[in-house]
Amino acid sequence: MTRLLAAALAAALAAAPAVRPLGLGYPRPEDRARARAGGHPPGGDIVIHGQPNALGLPPRARVAGDWTEGCIALADANMEEVWSVAPLGTPVEVRP
Repeated sequence: MTRLLAAALAAALAAAPAVRPLGLGYPRPEDRARARAGGHPPGGDIVIHGQPNALGLPPRARVAGDWTEGCIALADANMEEVWSVAPLGTPVEVRP
């Protein structure tokens, strides 16, 4: 389980290509070790965010397909809800 991180949040907000980004504290040391043992990179810079700002979509609209590069994209209205109830440090479990 990872957590929402203040530093990751600040970095994500600085670029802000999407609505209300929240950075995840991944990879953790155990994630890096598991990846190393499996012979592959652990990845990183995973962000939960809304839709692309440049599109100006309605709050419940979503871009079709998997348009992110490893992030988790929600409708803007759902991202606003996450921001309102999940303070920094909230545990997050990402499942396939």
